[in-house]
Amino acid sequence: MEERRPQAPPLIVVEIQKRGKLVTGEPFFTPGVPLIIEPKTLGHLRPGDLAAVHVTPGRARVDRPLGSAKRIENVLEALLLERGARTPFEPHELPKPDFDGRVDLRELT
Repeated sequence: MEERRPQAPPLIVVEIQKRGKLVTGEPFFTPGVPLIIEPKTLGHLRPGDLAAVHVTPGRARVDRPLGSAKRIENVLEALLLERGARTPFEPHELPKPDFDGRVDLRELT
């Protein structure tokens, strides 16, 4: 018998909107009905901003604010995130600087 792991709620990118007292998120890349956003998870988001939200029963919760929908960098980041193509960078350590063969020119001024 297979052991089932609980799946994380789906991640959807939405554009934040305000409708009266409610804060909603209009799905940005996929057609769908607006989602009601949990106000406690909004942080500094304003109408017109993009956010990645987890859809749960009741209200959606903001997982990650992405910034204004007017900036192409934010829209591309959102697309990568929603499609699951966003991966963290590999760790990189800079090599130690090599000072051999260098001449100190500070005394010339």
